[in-house]
Amino acid sequence: MLQLEEFYMPSPALYNEIQDEIKIHMRKIVTDWMLEVCSYQKCHPDVFLLATNIMDRFLATIKLQKKQFQLLGAASIFLASKMIEAEPIAALTLIRDTADTYDR
Repeated sequence: MLQLEEFYMPSPALYNEIQDEIKIHMRKIVTDWMLEVCSYQKCHPDVFLLATNIMDRFLATIKLQKKQFQLLGAASIFLASKMIEAEPIAALTLIRDTADTYDR
């Protein structure tokens, strides 16, 4: 599993090669927000770790607009909580946590 993990790890140069609008300091802002949401919702610690991994793998393959970055973070949390939690975070909860920037 550890050898397979290396295969799926995103390239460290992804921010320069693929992303035009997304910068590395913006990733820190979004991951801090994701950690805050996961902590507030009392998620299992693996939810945040998996959500960050999902986000990084997505960023390594798809060019993203800056205005969509928080949406990617919310979607990553949503997917990770469905995979790990017995009772996943509701979409409406994540919408509220984005200050109603997005809708279902």
